[in-house]
Amino acid sequence: MKVSIKSIAFAAFALSAGQTHAAVSAQEAQQLGSSLTPWGAEKAGNAQGTIPAYTGTAKAPASYDPKKPGIHPDPFSEDEPLYTISAGNMATYSKQLSAGVQEMLRRYPGYKLNIYPTRRNANYAQWVNDNSIKNATQCKTINDGNGVEGCIGGVPFPIPKTGNEVMWNRLLQFDAPSVEGTINVWLVDGAGKQIHQGEDQIRVEIPYYDRTKTKMEPGEIYWRWYHVATAPARVAGEALMMHDSLDMVNIGRRAWQYLPGQRRTKLSPDLAYDTPAPQSGGSFNMDDNLLFLGAMDRFDWKLVGKQEMFIPYNNYKVKDQVQCPYSKLLSRNYIEPECTRWELHRVWVVEATIKPGVRHNYHKRVFYLDEDVFSGLADNYDAAGKIYRTVQQFPTSRYEAEGNDNSFTVYHDLSTGSYAFTVGPSASGTTYATPPKDPRFWSPESLAGRGIR
Repeated sequence: MKVSIKSIAFAAFALSAGQTHAAVSAQEAQQLGSSLTPWGAEKAGNAQGTIPAYTGTAKAPASYDPKKPGIHPDPFSEDEPLYTISAGNMATYSKQLSAGVQEMLRRYPGYKLNIYPTRRNANYAQWVNDNSIKNATQCKTINDGNGVEGCIGGVPFPIPKTGNEVMWNRLLQFDAPSVEGTINVWLVDGAGKQIHQGEDQIRVEIPYYDRTKTKMEPGEIYWRWYHVATAPARVAGEALMMHDSLDMVNIGRRAWQYLPGQRRTKLSPDLAYDTPAPQSGGSFNMDDNLLFLGAMDRFDWKLVGKQEMFIPYNNYKVKDQVQCPYSKLLSRNYIEPECTRWELHRVWVVEATIKPGVRHNYHKRVFYLDEDVFSGLADNYDAAGKIYRTVQQFPTSRYEAEGNDNSFTVYHDLSTGSYAFTVGPSASGTTYATPPKDPRFWSPESLAGRGIR
């Protein structure tokens, strides 16, 4: 794979990518807001004109109804595909296709990518941009890259030097600080059988993006997740809560489950790494969530560089239950291609290799993360070096608040032909911004009360 390294000197990568790294110099940080956006993307387009300059996020279309904040109409609905990539012509575009996408094109005759004009639609608040610029000179990794300190309410590493730093940009990607909604989880097995794994009431809070904070303490919780299943009947009442911290070695994740049959809340320390995720049907790991979520300490992380790649982007249609109801969306082996939108974007390429003597069902992972919103693709390989699973995110920007919603994620298990997705839409749309809950909401004791049926 040919990679364009751009202007960053990667000589330091000959050392361990997991070493602790300091912030960049004030002189280097001067690029932010000039040749680079405040979050570190190249402001200019590419030489061919196929990637435009960043000029700002799109306004909500006239059809957006603030009384229905979870429903986000497509601001680019008049766009038509420029061309389509299929198994027959993918060799022409192979340098811009991930290994996972190429494998799906080879395996599944009906699979294709509709390529649309590139719309750089990142939606950042000005205060987040200001903090991102500050982070460039004060934020640093600790504990061999498994934690951060000195960061506050912005992209932590707008000029990343290591694989760990890019992955922290993913973990701390910007969205509204508090969202909730009704979402669906589906599994489609290799034969095409559709299994509704759950309709969930969810809430996600990102204390890292609490605007009132002027400092994050080492090890403080940066992300909280809660869901309770309301359907189908076999899982109704099951609840899960997770807290992830800025120090994933010494503090790490705290997770609790409530199971109605036991009528108690239990601490669930195993809900991490390669443990199958609840409601996944065994099709993806806990640390596959949102491309990657959790501790990085079982892998060595290498920043390969930057390249142009076709990735899902501006996928408002895939979340529209009028245009793409589940009866249409849930096809065999993959979601319906006519419901998805792919664009050409510059991505950070990060490669993770399992450490000696460490257990994990993946031995290599490759991430392709958009330079603007840090969504993208992930390819995961088994011990034999074969691609095992591939993960795709389908991002949109919010209208009801500043933020980038990267939550709709599809997990493909290439060993079985099955796939699953999380944070799928409901009749009320997807998640939407809301005020944060009282801290007592996030206690294990309150989890039991909400899960009882």
